[in-house]
Amino acid sequence: MDNLKILVVGGHPADVFGHCGGTRAHHARRGDQITTLALTHGLRNQLILNSI
Repeated sequence: MDNLKILVVGGHPADVFGHCGGTRAHHARRGDQITTLALTHGLRNQLILNSI
């Protein structure tokens, strides 16, 4: 089977790195090419959590 080219897009870094990490790892083991795009840096949520 040919290797796939996969684009993972999420609004927050946790969406693309945390929530679908298992799927990304599966495809990486298969040798598929994975590109990941987080549309924000997630800083606002971090600042709110640190202030609590």
